[in-house]
Amino acid sequence: MDNLILEYLDEFKTAKMGDFEKLLENFRTREQVKYIVERLLKNKTLIREGRAKGTRYKKGI
Repeated sequence: MDNLILEYLDEFKTAKMGDFEKLLENFRTREQVKYIVERLLKNKTLIREGRAKGTRYKKGI
């Protein structure tokens, strides 16, 4: 699932949590998507910009 998120960011550069939820809706629940994103943030694969509804994610290292 990580690869799908990273491929999405290769194409669109930034995304919101809702974009990831739509991307993975047939494979994972909302909570599972949030867990995956948090894990990617923790290992610096993703970078979080903004807060609350304005939060966007982009590729990190």
